[in-house]
Amino acid sequence: MPASCRLWVAKGSVREGGLRPAGDRSRRRGVLPSAPAWRGRAGPIACAVPGKGSGMDKRHRGNRRGGRRMGSAGFSLVELMVTVAVLAVLLGLAVPSFQGVIQQNRLTAATNELVAAVQLARAEAIRRNREVELCPTENGSTCGGSSWSRVAVRVPSSSEVVREFGVTGSGITAVGSNKVGNRIAFRPNGLVRVGSGASIATSGTLSICSMKVAQGQNTRDIQVAVSRVSVVKRDGGAACAQVKIND
Repeated sequence: MPASCRLWVAKGSVREGGLRPAGDRSRRRGVLPSAPAWRGRAGPIACAVPGKGSGMDKRHRGNRRGGRRMGSAGFSLVELMVTVAVLAVLLGLAVPSFQGVIQQNRLTAATNELVAAVQLARAEAIRRNREVELCPTENGSTCGGSSWSRVAVRVPSSSEVVREFGVTGSGITAVGSNKVGNRIAFRPNGLVRVGSGASIATSGTLSICSMKVAQGQNTRDIQVAVSRVSVVKRDGGAACAQVKIND
C-alpha cells in the first residue's frame, strides 16, 4: 500500500460524518456517511490504490525506470583514459605556442620602452628650448657604457636627469648602431643628432634582440631619422649575433 494511504485512526477519534471510506463518492469530498462501525475503532483507513493500467501507476513506473537510468550514468575507465590522453596531446601543442607569444610580448614591451625614451628626449628638448640627450648609463646619472638596456634622458648643460629607462627581460639585449655609438641628442628645434665628436649624423638605429624568439623576427630596429621615430622587424641571426647595424 502506498505511504500516502497509511492513515491510522486513533480509537475514539472518529466521529460520524468525519471521514469516509475510499471509493465512496456519494457525498462531497472529506465527509463520511454515518457509520456506527467507524465509531470507537482503531486501525488503518483503506484508500484507493491505483490500478495496474491507471495513469498514476504508469507515472510511478516511469519514475523508477528514470531513477535507474540516472544512477547508471557516468564515464567508464576506458573513456576517462581516452579523454586524459587527448587533453595531454592538446596541452603539448598549445604550451610551446603560448610560450612563444609571451616572449614576443616581452620583446615588444622592451622596444616600446626605448621608443618612449626617444620620444621623451625630443619632447623635453622642445619644451625646455635646449639640447636633451639620451645615452646608456651605468649609475643612472652620467652617460657611460655601451649597452642600451639602461638609458637616461638628461640635460647636458645642467647634468639634470629627466628620467631613467630600463629594458628588462631574460635574453634581451639592446645596442646602438655604429652611427649612434653611445649618444642620441635632440636640439631645441626637435631635430636629432646622433654620435659625438666628428662622427655626428642625423640618423641612427637602436636594435633590440631576444634570444628566446624565433630567429626570423627576433629583432626590432628603432630608427631615428631627423625627427621621426619608426620600428622595423628583422632577423638578428642565431643568438642575436647580427643584432648590431654597421651603418
